[in-house]
Amino acid sequence: MVRGLILSVMFLSAGAAHAGVSPGEWNTTNTTTIFAETTTETGEACLASEESVTSAQALAAAFAEPLWCEAGELAEGETGYEFRMTCGPASVYRYGSGTLSIASETEYAISAELRVNIPGSTQLNGQMEFRAEHVGACES
Repeated sequence: MVRGLILSVMFLSAGAAHAGVSPGEWNTTNTTTIFAETTTETGEACLASEESVTSAQALAAAFAEPLWCEAGELAEGETGYEFRMTCGPASVYRYGSGTLSIASETEYAISAELRVNIPGSTQLNGQMEFRAEHVGACES
């Protein structure tokens, strides 16, 4: 998931506007909270400049896909691009909404509110926060 999100954000576009994201080494943090349980995963990825050119819709889709969800209804909002997610039967999530925020060519975040579906239990709300920060050139 981490590499897919990094690759998807190389050139985020909305209509005719493009916001480039720098190639190189990226540190990532993905924090998921469901009920009172929080899990944080960190990683890094090297991104070559020729690896990807995509749209805001593709970035939302790259975030949703590993969750067995589909992203749709992408719209520019006050803090970034807002989108909705509909999740399939293989997912632990039912539906959700998210926001993509590009702070600069070297920093971006995706946050999502998700409805968790646990069979035999009440539905719970969950939160997911993905952050990526450019830290320099890739090591050879």
